[in-house]
Amino acid sequence: MNSYEVISKIYDISEEDFIRLSTKHERLTEKLILDLVNGVGVVAKDLNDSSKNIEKGFSRIWDTVSGNAKKRQNLINELTINGLIASTVWLQCHDEEITKIYSIIEKIAVKLIDVMDENKSKFNEVDNAIESLEKFRKSAEQRFEHIEETLKKIEAQQEIDIEVSKLYDLDLPIEIEIFTILDNLASGKFGL
Repeated sequence: MNSYEVISKIYDISEEDFIRLSTKHERLTEKLILDLVNGVGVVAKDLNDSSKNIEKGFSRIWDTVSGNAKKRQNLINELTINGLIASTVWLQCHDEEITKIYSIIEKIAVKLIDVMDENKSKFNEVDNAIESLEKFRKSAEQRFEHIEETLKKIEAQQEIDIEVSKLYDLDLPIEIEIFTILDNLASGKFGL
């Protein structure tokens, strides 16, 4: 039994109107079924209370003879059955919606995990590239330091060669020439 069949038993509504209302107001069907269940509960309680009031004496005999007791019990049974059917349909609709929502959430979760895995591998690639660049930087620094030391040695050797070449032109005693070379070296680039 679908929602329309349950609602049409209580409310006077055509199937076309019901479909139109359901598409415009998605939760209207649920509201109508809830009202139906609540109404069934209230009417069944009232009928049950009135039958309890007529349990003694002449009223009970008259109710049995006139058939009112049977009619009242039939109404209570019918309303209870309609309430149970309406509740069942409502719960089935909710179960279907929850199943759809769960399926959608599951698909979203799978996509999120896939995206996280993709990004994780990309981040790992970036991390590896950063490590490679860091190794290259350290290697380049070591090479530059080695080149600088080599250049300093070459410059020092050039300074010494320049000073020694000047000695040949001075014609001074060797002690003075050595002192002059050392003094010039100490006060020039070689000294720095």
